[in-house]
Amino acid sequence: MSCQKPMATLTGGCSPRSTPRGAALRHAGFTLTELMIVVAIAAILAAIAVPSYISYTREANRSDAQNSLLALASEQEKQFPNASTYTSNMTQLGCTAAGVTPEGAYCHGVGAEFRTPKELYTISVTAASAAAFTIQAVARTGTSQEKDASPVDCRTMASDNTGRGSPPHCWGY
Repeated sequence: MSCQKPMATLTGGCSPRSTPRGAALRHAGFTLTELMIVVAIAAILAAIAVPSYISYTREANRSDAQNSLLALASEQEKQFPNASTYTSNMTQLGCTAAGVTPEGAYCHGVGAEFRTPKELYTISVTAASAAAFTIQAVARTGTSQEKDASPVDCRTMASDNTGRGSPPHCWGY
């Protein structure tokens, strides 16, 4: 039996079965070992990416409190020339009453407390006098911000009449 191909004798003949049996099947899919390696790499990447993403979203959500604190501080300064004192009345500062949440409001009432627009923080004026004020935002229980304590505890943030936010790390300075 002779083959019509000139190199058939050098390559081992022209029979389709001249290659080892498993070689054709080997390229048909992935082995269990290859799949396990891919799964392990995906798990390692997820173990790195998920905590970083959670940390990033917590940092980004701080802006909910920061925007409300700055807006309320601005309202305090607007009202001071007329009243000659700072107020602790949240509705005088522009916060809406319970059950009312207009578009663009920087705080709204829910029951007896006032919350930031995304409802991640409870916000209040903790001190107000003729000389100074302090406004505080506290992360609400059950929200992602409740665990915002690394590397610095940012669960409670504040702003005062000097324009400084505290803790400084939570404000980016």
